[in-house]
Amino acid sequence: MLQLFDVSKSYGPADRSTRVLSEVTFAIPAGAFCAIVGPSGSGKSTLMNIMGLLDRPTAGRVVLDGEPMDISSPDEAARVRNRTIGFVFQSFHLLPRLTAWENVALPLLYRATPRGERKTQALEMLDQVGLSDRVDHRPPELSGGQRQRVALARALVGRPKMILADEPTGSLDSVTAGEVMALFRDLNQRLGVTVVMVTHDRELAASCERRIEVLDGRIVSDVAGVA
Repeated sequence: MLQLFDVSKSYGPADRSTRVLSEVTFAIPAGAFCAIVGPSGSGKSTLMNIMGLLDRPTAGRVVLDGEPMDISSPDEAARVRNRTIGFVFQSFHLLPRLTAWENVALPLLYRATPRGERKTQALEMLDQVGLSDRVDHRPPELSGGQRQRVALARALVGRPKMILADEPTGSLDSVTAGEVMALFRDLNQRLGVTVVMVTHDRELAASCERRIEVLDGRIVSDVAGVA
């Protein structure tokens, strides 16, 4: 599904650049449920941006679904993201003036999907995440857990092959976080979508089938979790 070969990332001019990632190599197969864990400043967010085609490595290769991601055009990178990758963020990134279904339908709008079809697919996905009774509510009218479910439905509505989740439970209480994690696992198993979570929470990471630990821009361990 996703392969990284000797990926490095540096920022700044060549004569005084700061290296954030150093020769990162790993592969994540289709259908995996994986966590990338590390403290703040370890490079895990930069790694997620490269995995999600939001940034390009300074050196090394990224292969997604068997295709090398040697993409120089931002428009082409956006097209691949829209078709292949769904994103879930700690702060949800929902538009407050749109209803739940309208937020979920946004990725389909960018595909020029007709409005009626967008709404049908959005309603189906909200039902998948248990929010069929909240489709016309706006984000301020929803709890944190419900907003994260809307964000997850939005990530899934385009039928991506992979979900990248950045601290997906970081803004939630422990009970709601457990519910959201259970939903991630259920969708992973039922829909077969690959899930990669970036987190500093080791307990959360240990509940995943695989745990990749990043420290100072390098992979320091890659082990099975206790899921």
